[in-house]
Amino acid sequence: MYLIFWTLLLLCILNSQKVCCRELFEVEFEWSHINYSWPSNLEYLEASAKGKYIPENVVFTGIKVYRDKLFLTTPKYRPGVPATLTYIPLRSNKKVNQPLIPYPDWEMNNDSYCGHLQSVQSMEIDPQGIMWVIDGVRIQYNTNCPCKLLLLDLNNSGKVIHEYVFPNEVCLGNGAFLNDIVLDGDHAYMTDNSYIDPGLIVYSKKANQAWKLRDRSMFPEENAPKFSVDGTPVTLKVAIDGIALSPKTVGRSVDRTLYYSPVTGYDLFSIQTSVLKNFSLFQNAKFRDKIKLIGRKQGATDGMMMDNVGNLFYTLVSHNAVGRWNIKTPFNNATILYQNNSSMIWPDTFGITQNGYLYMTSNYVSNYLDPNVELKLSSTIKFRVWKFHSGTMSYMYD
Repeated sequence: MYLIFWTLLLLCILNSQKVCCRELFEVEFEWSHINYSWPSNLEYLEASAKGKYIPENVVFTGIKVYRDKLFLTTPKYRPGVPATLTYIPLRSNKKVNQPLIPYPDWEMNNDSYCGHLQSVQSMEIDPQGIMWVIDGVRIQYNTNCPCKLLLLDLNNSGKVIHEYVFPNEVCLGNGAFLNDIVLDGDHAYMTDNSYIDPGLIVYSKKANQAWKLRDRSMFPEENAPKFSVDGTPVTLKVAIDGIALSPKTVGRSVDRTLYYSPVTGYDLFSIQTSVLKNFSLFQNAKFRDKIKLIGRKQGATDGMMMDNVGNLFYTLVSHNAVGRWNIKTPFNNATILYQNNSSMIWPDTFGITQNGYLYMTSNYVSNYLDPNVELKLSSTIKFRVWKFHSGTMSYMYD
């Protein structure tokens, strides 16, 4: 026992990548394919026969936890995805191929009406139990509905309490890709990694207005290092994606820092929220002078999450790993927290609970976005929900 301990300790010290051997992510749920909790077997059979449900085309991305529910999004990158916002019981005993339950219900996931959910990549839940849902994946899927932001009251069966429809100049109805969202009081900041018009969207609920910042730092990095995922080269050029917000400061109203990064490229950037909220700086494009390069990460990043003590967790999709950096320290202190080359394939998005657990999805998502990749059903596990005890809470809590 002592020999194993000292061997692991020595490996940690010698590892030049700063991989921390003591930290452990555990698989909480896993799937070989994704199915849903259907109202009846007849409806399941009809959906399968008519191509409304094509299991090999379904992938989950966004994850958040509220009370006894673990929420997952299934964006409609390809045909045959019948619901886009779902959940499973957090404490379910079924750990493999758990059916996803549409949220708030099947009707709200019926995309024949623009007021319903069309294709959702991610969401965030504020401390009052309001879920801010960004319905803005408008690629490879035929919908004429504009992008929108919906606020659902999780304490009232997911009732819609607010809706904002983005103007086309902010979020393209044909080509947008609203990817991630963080909350700052009545402001929301969202990434749009559209191939056509990438940028950072600011929404003020008080003013009920949105605007979009566009900058070269939000584009795919030229000559970015190439990498493969499970042996498949990633050829897609992906713009601004991951986003995280520095934590609140107890009893003080201070400027906060927003961090972001494109997937294609290793650089991490930041901008102050006072700049984002200043509409005049947006209008005259002087916000660009306020953008800072923080440093170069160990690899390419998809999702990010900040906790309430300043730990920035970020996925490393090029390394099948998760990184961590405390923003109160120099960036060269960033470490690879956990790495698993056999099962953490494309670590994607984070959610964090009030009792100190960090959840994360991994999902092979690049295969679903690349139309040149043929998808097939198999018994191989492709989708996982990971769990890590951080001992901290979300950036939205003191």
